[in-house]
Amino acid sequence: ADGNSTLYVEAVNHLKQLVATINTSIPACHGGTATTHYCGRTNEITYDPLHDLIFVQNPSPLAVAAPHGAIDTYATFISARAPYHIVGTIAFKDRRGQEAPLWDPGTRRIVTAVSGRQVVAGGVVTELYHQYVAVINPRVRPFVVEKQFDIDCTALGIVGAVTPANPTGRQFGINDPALGRHQHMVIPACGRPIIMNAATGAFINTGITQVAGGNETTYGSGDGNFYTAVGNVLGVIDARTAQWMQNVPDTGGANPAAFAERNYIFTIVQASANRTACTPFGYQTTGCITVFGHRGTARDHDDGDEHHGERDGDDDD
Repeated sequence: ADGNSTLYVEAVNHLKQLVATINTSIPACHGGTATTHYCGRTNEITYDPLHDLIFVQNPSPLAVAAPHGAIDTYATFISARAPYHIVGTIAFKDRRGQEAPLWDPGTRRIVTAVSGRQVVAGGVVTELYHQYVAVINPRVRPFVVEKQFDIDCTALGIVGAVTPANPTGRQFGINDPALGRHQHMVIPACGRPIIMNAATGAFINTGITQVAGGNETTYGSGDGNFYTAVGNVLGVIDARTAQWMQNVPDTGGANPAAFAERNYIFTIVQASANRTACTPFGYQTTGCITVFGHRGTARDHDDGDEHHGERDGDDDD
């Protein structure tokens, strides 16, 4: 995914070989010329292997007409088979942002995190739209939201600072979810990691305060943990029990990614003038990728699934 509402298809074995270029613009944000293009960037992607579809987000499109205000966030479904034609689009009414979508093999649905917003006039909230997780059945055309799992931070007892721009202290913004094998999903929302049931939308745990929600999250299918990197720590959450387990120091770390075969977790640390997790290794001024592993005996998840890479005595520090 790239700027200008563009999606590129490249050959895996020949990364310099461009196979196709797909424009995901829609008339609501594209006036038909290079100077009237306001659909913004395409962002995050998921793949539906059952229906061979690519789902890609346009999180922040703007109106063609001046003053080019924000319009409904939308996403595009693209065939994963050549010639990679656009199958359809879906818009999320009155919402202004999205984060990482997921293909859920358990429900055979695509889920995508949709940001909420409120409109304030004269110190009074005149419009309120909750953040939510949208559930989409790829078999239904035209594409629609089949279920909507609202996340009302205030109803959950999670509020922020009261300001003239936010007289209710409501928190908004929903970030990248990660899905575990138990149909548990972690949603960084309301400033913390919220654990939900991906099939029903039921809240499993909204009380994790030891680590913030962060931005991107990941699921380690080898060890059965969710990971979030924020506030200079790597947070570890048991995906099965939905309980926080540990914070590991990771100064400057962000956007964790799991490698199940060795139970490694990677985070990105940018170059900095100040001390970071890269400093002890001599990479503070260039940035680095940190690698975390396990020490000791692997846990037994008692879930009947294969433990990829989990072997006693084979874990690394």
